[in-house]
Amino acid sequence: MSPMHPRWLLLVALALLPVAGAFASVVGVRVFDAATGDPLAGAAVCLGTPAEPDQFGALRTDAEGRVAFHDITQTPLVLTVSRPGYRGVRKSFPAAAYDRVFQVRLARGGLGPRCVAPRRAGTASGSPGGERGPALSVDILGGPTTATPEVQLRIRVHGKATEYRVSEDPAFRGSSWLPYTKAPVTFRLSPTPGPKTLYVQIRLQREVGGGRVVIESEVVKVPVVYTGS
Repeated sequence: MSPMHPRWLLLVALALLPVAGAFASVVGVRVFDAATGDPLAGAAVCLGTPAEPDQFGALRTDAEGRVAFHDITQTPLVLTVSRPGYRGVRKSFPAAAYDRVFQVRLARGGLGPRCVAPRRAGTASGSPGGERGPALSVDILGGPTTATPEVQLRIRVHGKATEYRVSEDPAFRGSSWLPYTKAPVTFRLSPTPGPKTLYVQIRLQREVGGGRVVIESEVVKVPVVYTGS
């Protein structure tokens, strides 16, 4: 294979699950520069079928070169990845009843298949015509202004999640992943009164047959004003 041709690697292929043909899986994609091995942010990723290549979504990769498509039905898939300055690629995969993560390496150059995606990174639902954009929304119970340091958050997920984390630090330093719950969760603000921003993220983690798939959502910013007591 010529070094200019992108290489494809099925990074994770978990064992078949004992479920009916209607099983809905998670398909993750990571995109890298073929020459340097660095993750490629902002790459356009389309997932669909031979008849409609973006049927299940058209997304941009995040800073780690990742996107995730949820609730993908058992059907033959077509994956298209492109980015300005790189040669676009398109690959077909057979139907499968398990979670998969594909690793894609793009070679520098031009031409090739093209995916048209919005500028925002994120996750998508696999249902035809499904939702695109943020995978979660967050509400502060009682409103964005509080006199007490503890606020209650309701985290609504579009799709599935196993864990969440909240921090005032956009890098989530010192924060831990906690089990996701549909019930309101409590977060304690830093003691200095004033306007603050909370950063909220969820992830889906599955372990099947000794393998693991971990897909993180985009980060949602939530403004809050702490007036102090």
